Amino acid sequence: FDDGWSGWPEDAKQDDVLSWFADLSEKLAAFAEGNKSTPTLQRRPLAKPKEPIDSSIGNRKMDVGFVNDPEAREDSRCH
Repeated sequence: FDDGWSGWPEDAKQDDVLSWFADLSEKLAAFAEGNKSTPTLQRRPLAKPKEPIDSSIGNRKMDVGFVNDPEAREDSRCH
């Protein structure tokens, strides 16, 4: 991480950016673990770019959230 952000998708298309962010999050988690800075509760990103947020009064969509379940998939719920 000494060189700053790298690998940003050239066209910055949504799916490419979400994939880049998920990969970056995994690298950050590995970096934290290697430096004995790992929290006891592990979270990872979950992309849901077109799904409305449950119980939201307004018309909002989440894009990316964090979940505690390492096996979470696109159809998993975020709280």
